[in-house]
Amino acid sequence: MYLIDKGEIVPIDRSLLWDIIPAFTRLPSLVVPCGIADISWRTPSATTFNKYRD
Repeated sequence: MYLIDKGEIVPIDRSLLWDIIPAFTRLPSLVVPCGIADISWRTPSATTFNKYRD
C-alpha cells in the first residue's frame, strides 16, 4: 500500500488518516510505502475514511 501525495502540504496537526513526520510534508511530491519508518496509518472512523478517500 502506498501513500500518494500530489504535492500538497499535509497539515500535521489536522491529519486524520495518518501520522507522518513533518519532513515528509515539505517534499514537493512523494509516493512512499506506508510501512516505512515514521509513517503509520491511523484507524479512522467510516465517516472520516469516506470523507477523505477521494
